[in-house]
Amino acid sequence: MFEWTRWREVLSELGLRPLEVGIPPTQEELKNQEASYQGRGESEDHRGLKDYVASNAVKLGLNTAGVRPVKEYITLSGDRLDVFFESPETWTCVEVKGSRSSHDDVRRGIFQCVKYQSVLEAQRHYLVTDRKLPDVRVFLVLANEFPGDLRAIRDLLDVKVIARVAVPKHFEAGAAAVLSANAVFVIRMIVHDYSLRACCDQRTSIGLSKRTHCSNQKER
Repeated sequence: MFEWTRWREVLSELGLRPLEVGIPPTQEELKNQEASYQGRGESEDHRGLKDYVASNAVKLGLNTAGVRPVKEYITLSGDRLDVFFESPETWTCVEVKGSRSSHDDVRRGIFQCVKYQSVLEAQRHYLVTDRKLPDVRVFLVLANEFPGDLRAIRDLLDVKVIARVAVPKHFEAGAAAVLSANAVFVIRMIVHDYSLRACCDQRTSIGLSKRTHCSNQKER
């Protein structure tokens, strides 16, 4: 549908106008924006919103009850997801934009969500081989109001947005409830090592049983 090139002719025949999604930025503007992001550490308002989402996802309607969040989850493409919830049935990714995020950064967040959706949908085919593929959901969470002039592109790309999320002044992230990407990696390695040891122990036990049986047969 998106590859067909004659939609404007159809709209003209029906007396309709194409959807206005605003004037896209030039390459020079994008380069300047990218330069402003590089070398800039994580702001306090971004970190606070990320921690709040990780600890209060259910309150935001993300339906992640019982699933421990991972902050700064690294995908196979090398992208870092602000917050990631992984269960056997659903993978939920959240990109957050704090109160200091500009209009351009919010637009960037929309396209980040599009990218993360595609990356996670591809990644599940690579990582999940023993069960039904999990559903992938991606959300853009904003501290501020969502810009009205970006609604058309948001709706066109079907990006889910939760706006005006305020972090309480006395909120503190529960460190025990949040796993880092490194911790998840270590846990997976421990589980893998345990499974490998269990498999080896089982094979050794079977081998000893066979030897004992053969020895008893010889004695008889």
